[in-house]
Amino acid sequence: MDTTTGEPLYLVDGINGRSEWRMVPSAAVNSAATSFGWHYMVEMRVLEGGYFTNYYANGVKRYLPIVSLNNGRLEVTLVGHAQTTPFVIATGVDATAFHRYEIVTLPNSNGMASFYVDGRLIAKDWSGASTTQNFVTWGNGSSGVSGKALYRDVRFEVHGDAVFASPDRIPSVISTKDNSGVVAIFAEQRIGGGDPGSSSNTNNIIARVSTDFGLTWGASNNISAPANINNGFDFSDPRPMLDEVNQKLVVAYAKWPTNAAQNGDVIKPWLDNALLVNEFDLVSRTWSLPVQLPNPDVKEQGLQIVGLAGSQVFSRASNLVISDTWQLAANLRIAAGAANIISVSNGSKLFQANFIRTASGSLAVQLNGVATTYPLKNANDRPFAFFDMDIAYSPASQTATLTVDGATVATWTGQISTSSLVRFGNNDAAVDGRMHLANIELTKNAALSFKFDAAALTVLNPATNQTTPESQGWSKTTQGRGFSQYGDSSINPGPGHGIALAKQKFNQGEHNGRLIYPAIQLDKSFLNVVSIYSDDNGQQWQYGDELPLPYQWSGTTLKTLEPSEADMVELTDGRLLMTVRLDFNQVVGTVNYGPRYQFVSDNGGETWSMLSGNGANVFTNLSTGTVDASITRIEQTDGSSYLAFTNPIGDLTTHAGRTNLGLWLSFDEGQTWKGPLQLVSGGSAYSDIIQINDSQMLVIFEDNSSQIRTMRLPIHLLRQLL
Repeated sequence: MDTTTGEPLYLVDGINGRSEWRMVPSAAVNSAATSFGWHYMVEMRVLEGGYFTNYYANGVKRYLPIVSLNNGRLEVTLVGHAQTTPFVIATGVDATAFHRYEIVTLPNSNGMASFYVDGRLIAKDWSGASTTQNFVTWGNGSSGVSGKALYRDVRFEVHGDAVFASPDRIPSVISTKDNSGVVAIFAEQRIGGGDPGSSSNTNNIIARVSTDFGLTWGASNNISAPANINNGFDFSDPRPMLDEVNQKLVVAYAKWPTNAAQNGDVIKPWLDNALLVNEFDLVSRTWSLPVQLPNPDVKEQGLQIVGLAGSQVFSRASNLVISDTWQLAANLRIAAGAANIISVSNGSKLFQANFIRTASGSLAVQLNGVATTYPLKNANDRPFAFFDMDIAYSPASQTATLTVDGATVATWTGQISTSSLVRFGNNDAAVDGRMHLANIELTKNAALSFKFDAAALTVLNPATNQTTPESQGWSKTTQGRGFSQYGDSSINPGPGHGIALAKQKFNQGEHNGRLIYPAIQLDKSFLNVVSIYSDDNGQQWQYGDELPLPYQWSGTTLKTLEPSEADMVELTDGRLLMTVRLDFNQVVGTVNYGPRYQFVSDNGGETWSMLSGNGANVFTNLSTGTVDASITRIEQTDGSSYLAFTNPIGDLTTHAGRTNLGLWLSFDEGQTWKGPLQLVSGGSAYSDIIQINDSQMLVIFEDNSSQIRTMRLPIHLLRQLL
């Protein structure tokens, strides 16, 4: 017992003899240590003498540090290290104080280890020495050298614990930050083995919770089961977040009708797919029932008119004359560009509003015959979102007034026209634009003339319903490559964890507390990524803007980047950094962007921009194959922090394939990355990474064989190797 602190201590008395303890590791332990690494930590105080040998030997190699007290100096000799003379650890009074000694190995071709004292790297590239011994040992290891020491703690940990079994896939992890030890892991339980939507299987979302920082795990819990009515659905891609305010973990995931999911574009806008949310109460340690989010909040419903190197306009007769009082109301959003028009003509005058997404991303409008461009929404005011527009005409003044979301924008006189039409869409093939229309209606002399409810038509199966605009009385005019399509087919949380914003500035919208994650969006045939976020602790959710992507036409085929699985981290300046897997097409024009690219947001994840030149090349020796990666922030006790990123390295020579998981670190907020450190020797695919306490991170990953595994890694020790 320590007479000062009262803590229990263990006395190792090797005076005139050996005082040593051993444990024989199994073949499975040795195999895991080779494939996933290990960590040996001892806290001890040398009182006198030496030959304290706290080491691990696996029958092939021995990593033996010999700690001794010589002439007032605390020294360690690393057997098999290039430096054969002792390392001096401490002198004077500090030589007989408690110190923490740690050995860390990561899988690599040379089996190198690193040695630390009190968290400070003493030596790396320690190859150890050949041996036939097979044990973990601590104490005084020589009968010929006397020594006495007090031991406070001895811990030997092998990484790579199996937590989910094949064919389960798509892991994610989240942890509390209050040092309570609660960590939750998630995966798709793939009964039958296929991707969601396969006819041969059922996919559930399963969760396990640890209350000791990931050392041990509770039973697997199928949290999606209450939502699987008549076993008619599959569930995929769990995305957990920490809500510190309400002391809960929130996990979002996708629901798919059996036989229809995102893979292969089988899912369609009219099918019953949705986002679900479960909550884990950190106080009661219980799961809530799944809650399905309203699709219009997170999955767009409406008609998309796309004018990329082309135009398309829908029109119908207004049947108006100059003496009629009329009002045209619409709910729409401007996804990109200009030439996004809505107009009304009454046989005498034309009133046209041209909605524009500016270079800065804000929303503005031009009115025909008016030189002024009117700003509507700035970049921090959801300029991409649906808004209500109203054009009201007064025959007395022969003017019309435009209002947006109930606020008057302008009154104008229009221009002379003999046409009598209502029109919407992209009207200039030379100007890119993209308008999404939920509904539009014309009222004439206080009576409804017609209504086009595109949002309602989106969720009808066109095979059994008349859903085209033409079937609803509209005519279509197309120039060049303009086209249109209904709705988003799906929205999918994607693997990895989400975040809660905490570093937002006033000019970024003050979104602190926002729960947010990136989700895969599929319109008709193209993938993109949007952020899904909640500003009321998970009660309501809404979507942000799509990632801005380069495109090109190849004949009649539109080619664009197709980002999919993504992860994000909040930077210290409040910006959000998103790293994205690029599927299918990775080349646009002469630029190869793949296999991943980085984007940034300066308004809490509502809109995004591409980081110039910030593709896969910022990660040295990244696998050339497409795969989900993970990114997170690691906080240090002094208040500083850095970023961590995991992804397969691939084959160590060609860097191809899903193998050899690597760790990269950034000390300049993602501008450059150091690494990789190899975390896994062998198969490794999807991964997720989170900090679990002041000194450790937890990585969950697929081993490409039969298991999903976790590794508790001493992150601040590893960073010293770069």
